[in-house]
Amino acid sequence: MSSSAQQSSRRSSPVLGVLAGIVFIIAGLAAFLHLEIGLSIAIVLIIAGAGVVLVGVAGFRTRGWDIALFVISLIVLASIVSTNYYTPSTTNAVYTYSATRAQVSASKIDLFASAGLGSVDVGFSNSDQAYQVTFGSGAFFGFPFFGPPANDFKLTNQTRNGVLFLNATSSTTSITITLSTSYVANITATTSTGSVSLSRPGGGAAVKIQSVSLTSGTGSVSATLDGKNISGISLKSSTGSVNLNSNYLSPASARVPISISSSTGSVDVNIKIANNAAVAINASSNTGSVSQHLPGFTITQSTNNRLQASAGDVATAPKSFLISMSVSLGSINVNGELVSPQ
Repeated sequence: MSSSAQQSSRRSSPVLGVLAGIVFIIAGLAAFLHLEIGLSIAIVLIIAGAGVVLVGVAGFRTRGWDIALFVISLIVLASIVSTNYYTPSTTNAVYTYSATRAQVSASKIDLFASAGLGSVDVGFSNSDQAYQVTFGSGAFFGFPFFGPPANDFKLTNQTRNGVLFLNATSSTTSITITLSTSYVANITATTSTGSVSLSRPGGGAAVKIQSVSLTSGTGSVSATLDGKNISGISLKSSTGSVNLNSNYLSPASARVPISISSSTGSVDVNIKIANNAAVAINASSNTGSVSQHLPGFTITQSTNNRLQASAGDVATAPKSFLISMSVSLGSINVNGELVSPQ
């Protein structure tokens, strides 16, 4: 038989496309009926083996998109099988841990919170609780034959020299934390994929914040805070917007840094600063504009993508802020006001 005759005998066949359709139907039934995992895995293996036999032994010629569709259908079915193995009460569980002020013999809380997939939200309350930490529903998506990892989250606390060290970490769940306004707070919160936020308490309750560091890999960062003895603020996102809002900020010492940056995203700052402190502002954007409204400040440079402004003499003032803002791709908006000390 000639080569051309052999090629013509290998007729193109939709066998894999048909099998893919059957797999999608089984996936729908598995989701609806919650098939037992052993039976579901057996079905996946039988269908995959049937596809190999029909293509190899029968000599059918398959097209590339048929193969891709067949593989996708197997992945979908296996994903549904894996999620069926876990009950809703497990995958959507919420865990809350708390301690009252009577249980915490400390005057300061050093908080560290880190989430892999999920957001971190930190707030304040003037209730009797020293802290409350909630690990929310999982961000996990099923993948062939694997479920959510065990021991996904962890909370530790230790009191040493009048400081409560509170550490909350999670791989695939969001974290919500509420701290009492009775304690001086140092806050560090990070996420790999998710937003990070810090909010002041309602009702105008005072918060004793010393330092804040919020970082997100792929998400927004937002901080709404007031503080009379700030020793440092750092807000950073790789691919998201960054916002800082404050009705009152006063530095604890000279040359206290406030750093705000985003690689791909906008920066928006609205702050009121005690007028007995000196302030230096530097802002720059590589590919966006920089706008400002700074009454009472001396503007030494203001261009489309660069800003330098100051109030008082940072070199000699006993208390001062060094504020830096930068974005690689995005705009910067700065609104600042000098107010009477509180």
